[in-house]
Amino acid sequence: MTFLSFPDVFVNQLTNNIMKHLISTLFVFLIIIAPIGAQDDDTGSGTFFSGWDFAVKAGVSASNMFGDVGNNSYLIFPHAGAVIDKSLTEEIILGFEPHLAIEGQELNGGYDRILYLNLPFFGKFPVADGLSLDGGVHTGIKLYERTKFGTTGETESRNRFKRIAPGINGGATYDVSEDWFIQFRTTLKLSDVVRKEGGDSEGSTILSFQVSVGHRFN
Repeated sequence: MTFLSFPDVFVNQLTNNIMKHLISTLFVFLIIIAPIGAQDDDTGSGTFFSGWDFAVKAGVSASNMFGDVGNNSYLIFPHAGAVIDKSLTEEIILGFEPHLAIEGQELNGGYDRILYLNLPFFGKFPVADGLSLDGGVHTGIKLYERTKFGTTGETESRNRFKRIAPGINGGATYDVSEDWFIQFRTTLKLSDVVRKEGGDSEGSTILSFQVSVGHRFN
C-alpha cells in the first residue's frame, strides 16, 4: 500500500481545487459568449470560434493590505496565468484572465501570504494602435495561506482569510508585436478579506499592482 506524504496530499488537493474552479468558471464564460457566437452565425459574419485569442502571461505583483492592519509594506511576488479573449466587435473585446498570484503584506518583520486563484473578467476597449484600456470584475479564490510572525519567526496556516474575495480590476494592454504583449493591472478586493473569527475588527482589503509579459498562440 502506498501512502501520500503531506506535500503530496497538499499538491493533489490544490490541483483539484484549481481545476474545479477553472472548469466551472470557463463553463460560465462559455454560457455568456455562446449567444454572441450564435448571432454571428445567424448574420453570416463568422463562426463561434472566430475572433478568439489564447495566450499565457507571467510577471510580478506588488500587493498590500489596507484597513485593520499595522505598519505594513508591499509584498512582492511573481504571478502566472492565461488570457482568453473574444472579439465582440472592433471596439469591444471580452477577456477572461485566470491566474495564480500570492497576495498579502509584509508586516513587522513577518508576512501574510495568500495564494489566490484570481478569475477576472475584462471589457477591453482599443484606444490606439495596439493599445487597449481594460476594466472589469474578478473573484479571488483562496487556495492556501501562510503567516510568519515577526516577533518569533514562526510560520503557520491560521485560516484567517476568507475563501472568496470579490473585487474590481482595471489596467491596459499593449501589443508589442503580433505575438507578444505587455499588461498593467491593478486589482482591489472590495470585501473584507479577513474572517471576523480571525481577529479583524475594522475590515481589510487588498490592493495589488501587476506588470506582465504575455505570448499569444496565433
